[in-house]
Amino acid sequence: MAFYIAACNAPVKTEELRLLSSSSIKGEKIPVSERCYEEGILIDSILILKESCSESIFYAYNIYTNEEICKWGRLGRGSGEFNYPMFVSTLNRDTLTIYDSPTANLIQIPLRDIDRKKYLQTQRNLGSGMLFLYNFHLTDSLYIFTPIEADEGLFSIYNRKTEKVFHVPYKPDYEYNKEDRKDVYYHHLSISPKYKTILAAFQYLNLINFYNFDGELKKSYTLSHSPEENNYNLYITEETILQSIQTYSTNEKVYILWNGNPMKTEFVGTSKILVFSWQGDLEKVYELNNCPRFITIDEHSGNAFGAVFSEKTEMMEIQKYILN
Repeated sequence: MAFYIAACNAPVKTEELRLLSSSSIKGEKIPVSERCYEEGILIDSILILKESCSESIFYAYNIYTNEEICKWGRLGRGSGEFNYPMFVSTLNRDTLTIYDSPTANLIQIPLRDIDRKKYLQTQRNLGSGMLFLYNFHLTDSLYIFTPIEADEGLFSIYNRKTEKVFHVPYKPDYEYNKEDRKDVYYHHLSISPKYKTILAAFQYLNLINFYNFDGELKKSYTLSHSPEENNYNLYITEETILQSIQTYSTNEKVYILWNGNPMKTEFVGTSKILVFSWQGDLEKVYELNNCPRFITIDEHSGNAFGAVFSEKTEMMEIQKYILN
């Protein structure tokens, strides 16, 4: 089963991904306080979590001792406050980078200061062209981002040296009612400066695409859990489309957290971690015993960390997965 996409140059065939045999992995709860965790990033040995229902936004833990190192940040527009912050994966092992929407502020916090009550941080505004983003990545020469109000296009690439921006277009072969599903192209981005590759994983379209830094589509795969999801003329509904997909990347690998259940059962049941090389080759598949909201990976120890909903407390607990 295959269909074709109009990319920048010649069409690229989208192939159904053939999953490898999976290794079963059971999550183990670690003694970290349960909160409304929405996002997490692991930098060196520090697990930094963002949450939404307590006084502070950010919490930092040592992954070896599970000790809370510090907490900071409040919602607002004042000093040390945030609007809609998101972690930026820079692969820098010394600094935490945060993009704050819609103000387009880029905040950087040296990890050596993270346990101080008054940590030092740098902040700069990215300008009006970087407002209201839900994806943001930076390299030495590029900004790669997705505007919230983007319609027919996908993401944009801004060359910081030439100050020129290129919008990557994309129109998958699906039928949908734009008024009902304005989020139909919603996707997660991961990038590799080393391999000059961008991965876009679509939350609702059951697709993962690999692009180069010129915006050219190089490889495209479809994921599938049921025969009807292979019918690309289907009308898009919440019952028929893959819902939960999230990515995390390192220098050498990209990890896709995938739950093939529809939206009404999101974060319920089991999920998979698909491990790809930056050349677009599937290398490993892990089957988890639950559905974490996000994952972050420590490749040195072979451990993954994720936030899992607890029915007992109705909060998110942090679990560790040992990847073999």
